Amino acid sequence: MFSVFNLNFIKTRLIYFILVLPLLLIILGDYTYLVLNFLLIFNNVKLLQNFMVNRDNECLSKIWESYFYILLSDIFMLSLIYIYKGSPFLFNGETSNSENGSCNSNDGESNSNGSNPDPNPNNSDLIYGTGSSQDDEGFTDVLTTLPVVNGELPIIYTDRLILRKPEYSDLDAYFSLRTQPEAMTDSGRGKPDANISETLNKLGRLIKGDKNNVYYFIFLKNLDGSEGDLIGDGGVHNFKSDSTGWPEFGYKFKKEFWGQGYATEFGKAFMQFWGSLPRKNVEIPVSSSSIDYSDSLQVKERLTAYTRNENLASKNVLRKLGFQSFEGLKNGLINWRKIF
Repeated sequence: MFSVFNLNFIKTRLIYFILVLPLLLIILGDYTYLVLNFLLIFNNVKLLQNFMVNRDNECLSKIWESYFYILLSDIFMLSLIYIYKGSPFLFNGETSNSENGSCNSNDGESNSNGSNPDPNPNNSDLIYGTGSSQDDEGFTDVLTTLPVVNGELPIIYTDRLILRKPEYSDLDAYFSLRTQPEAMTDSGRGKPDANISETLNKLGRLIKGDKNNVYYFIFLKNLDGSEGDLIGDGGVHNFKSDSTGWPEFGYKFKKEFWGQGYATEFGKAFMQFWGSLPRKNVEIPVSSSSIDYSDSLQVKERLTAYTRNENLASKNVLRKLGFQSFEGLKNGLINWRKIF
């Protein structure tokens, strides 16, 4: 008779279940299930071989004992995975160069697209989540952080640019940007504004905005440090992308300012500002493909963007800004994420 209910057996198994199994789960993650079963089955094969040679009843008893062990381990393992997946103690973080293009940002229109400002004349824009793409695994609720925008956006100065919030006095300049076909081709609208009334409507939505709007107008900086011409816009308009659940980054520039490094200059300044904002803890649904398999319920914050595969300039700019591509979205685009 095998000793499943032997006192020593129970003691050793309790130590295993309480100490060893959770430790293995933390180290190996979901692979613990496979590794544990493989080791136990391998042990049983050796015991069975010994039994076939020696006809040792003790070996047979150990085999049955081991199978009972496997059953208990599997039940306990699945329970632990369910419990620890929601535990903040199981946090697993994650772990080029030319410029040309126009990066059209997700500035509030559905089907927004974008490309990076400094692309080739043939490559327009960084394309944003269309709102219809879904990944193979759907969405997963995660614990993470998101920026908190308190008050008005500050003016940001770079070597050659001035970034500030939109104002109604920018209408004519903004109309000039939004009526340029090259700048608008891959925007959410997908075509230039038909008249100034459409631009005014769009400008009004940007100005009113909300706390989920971190969007800038991009101006040249004159030699004396004053504000020059409006050459583009960009930032994060949507804190909750339909495609990924994460905030989306993008921008667009007038064609005549492509290929001069403005995209990277704007992007670096914006990323520095975005990273400096205070954070709040949130639970949100995000695309399963945007997080790593090793991630637990608590994951590091992401910022996402999208490019066409042929838009080499846009991809180069995003790499310079610290974005990495990831797979899994059915949008026919190159999907990017930056981890904060």
